[in-house]
Amino acid sequence: MRCLQRRGLMTKLMSSVADIVSSNLQEGKDVTIQGFGVFETKKKMEKIEVNASTGKRILFPPKLLVGFRPSSLLKERINSVLNG
Repeated sequence: MRCLQRRGLMTKLMSSVADIVSSNLQEGKDVTIQGFGVFETKKKMEKIEVNASTGKRILFPPKLLVGFRPSSLLKERINSVLNG
C-alpha cells in the first residue's frame, strides 16, 4: 500500500515539475535544475527550400525548439556508470 502511495506522490511531483518547466519555456525563459541541466528554447529561423524534382519553392515558417544541456555533474555520473 505504501508503494502505491509513493508512486502516486511521485507521479504528482513529476507532473508538477513538467508543468513548471513547460510554462517557463513557453514564456521564453530558460529553466536550470541544479545538478541536472538547463532546458532552453532556441528560435529556428524561417527558410526556403527548393524541391529538387519539381523545382517548387517551399517556405518553412520559423519555430521554437526546446534544447537540453546536461550539467557537468550529470555527465560525470552517467560516464562513471557507463565506464564501470
